[in-house]
Amino acid sequence: KRVPLETLLRRLRQGTISSPLIQRGENLWGDGQQSRLIESLMLRIPLPLFYVAADEKECWKVVDGLQRITAIRRFILDKAFTLSGLEFLKAHEGEDFDSLPPLYQNRILETELQFAVIGPSTPEKVQRNIFKRLNTGGLPLTAQEIRHALYYGPAAELLQELVELEEFKAATAGSVNDSRMAGRELILRYLAAFIFGPEQYPLNGDMDSFLCNAMKVINEP
Repeated sequence: KRVPLETLLRRLRQGTISSPLIQRGENLWGDGQQSRLIESLMLRIPLPLFYVAADEKECWKVVDGLQRITAIRRFILDKAFTLSGLEFLKAHEGEDFDSLPPLYQNRILETELQFAVIGPSTPEKVQRNIFKRLNTGGLPLTAQEIRHALYYGPAAELLQELVELEEFKAATAGSVNDSRMAGRELILRYLAAFIFGPEQYPLNGDMDSFLCNAMKVINEP
């Protein structure tokens, strides 16, 4: 479907589209890369297709396009950077969204984006497979980042809280780098074994479903 950029901004304000902040670390794209994305909007260069998964409440989880949405959010809503490293519109380097001429503000806000929406009736296992297949950009999602996106809620918040504990860092001798959620997956493996017990351990090798089910249990009221 065609989605006006202003609709994307409204969903970001509402929280009805999952923010890249809750799925991956910030700064996977630097300000220069994000600036060139904004420059593309200013030049009316179409962006690649975005993929989102819709739930029953019509909230969207971003499958593919996280870094592009991050750039748009940081430039327009957060006012987090000024333009730099532009290729064609160098006269506007150092400007933020509010200081751009109305011509370019309107071009950005009137951009129509193309979204492919995965319906809520799609089985969860198929959704996870779509995540894996589509996130083939510069830095594909890890398995835990996919779980974090699909099952965001109390489980994801708990894992983030636990991975930051000094006790966890001491227990792992600071050897686990959680920038791609490796620490959170390690903790989730422990919690899943604790919740389901050794008798339900996936002897068939389907660890992904085992860990996803644990996140769903933790998310339950």
